[in-house]
This record gives sequence, structure tokens and C-alpha cells, in this order.
Amino acid sequence: EGVTNAAALFAATLLAAFLLTTAPSRWLDVRCDALSLNLVVLAGVAAAVGIDWAFMAAVQVALGLMLRVLWGRAPQGSRVFQAAGVAFEWLFPCVYSVLFHWLFGQTMGKILLRIRVVAVDGGPLTLGIAVRRLLAWVLSLAALGLGHLLAAVRVDKRALHDLLAGTRVERL
Repeated sequence: EGVTNAAALFAATLLAAFLLTTAPSRWLDVRCDALSLNLVVLAGVAAAVGIDWAFMAAVQVALGLMLRVLWGRAPQGSRVFQAAGVAFEWLFPCVYSVLFHWLFGQTMGKILLRIRVVAVDGGPLTLGIAVRRLLAWVLSLAALGLGHLLAAVRVDKRALHDLLAGTRVERL
């Protein structure tokens, strides 16, 4: 059931990413009085996060199935394995985000949407900047997502985590 749900979510996010990258941006650009709210930015962020979530879920399901094949159901009752599973669920997304942004400037979602994260000067991210961006991303989310909404209203389309980390997102 978990594999089926992850596959369905992955397919839906791929469809959303395809539609977002092929639809003219003028269709999704909404003007509200003095406030310009660009729905493409919000939808693109949501699609990239959804693709990344589906990728991480697929990796976790695959590893879970592999462990079940290797050890059977015996470890399920083990507190050590349960603690390791919880730690992996929290640490894997962090390590994935930091390493992919540092090494490639992109996560799987950004690769599919043809966008990447660079330093403000256009250069690649250092490991420190990638870690700072992750921590600032958590802060953006913790503030009821308002940090992410900044990207929709700012002219330079930078969210709070981009401002705090000294990064920007660019199209390829």
C-alpha cells in the first residue's frame, strides 16, 4: 500500500511539473491591486517539494523492502531498529537536501522542473551555504509557510530561506 501511494503521488507531481513547465506563465500570473502574486512561483515550489517528497518516500520504501528481504519481519519489534527508522526518516531528507544542493545545485524536483539554486553571485553553493539554506528553509516553513510566500511577492522571487542563506533560484 505504501509503494502504491508513493507511486501515485510521484506520478501526480510529475504531471504537475510537466504542466507547470509547459504552460505559459502569463496564464498563472495574477495581479492583485498593488500586490503582484505570481502563482507560477508558488506552484513551482509546491511541485518541486512534492517531487522531492515522493523521491524520498520511494527511497525509504525501497530500503524498507530491502531490509525486510534481508532480515524478514524479526527487526520490526526491535527498539533499536525502530529508533534507527525514525532517525532515518528525519535525517535522510536533511542530508538529501544539503548534499544535492551542495553537489549539484538541485534536488530531484528541481532537476525535473529545470531550476537550480546558486549563490547570489551566481556561483555554486558551498557546503556551509547549503546547510544554512536548509536551516533557513525550516524557519520559512515554521513561520506558517510565510517565508515561502515571500518568493511570490518579491520582484527577485527570493524566499526567506534564500535571503538568509544568500542564495537564489534560477531557471535552466
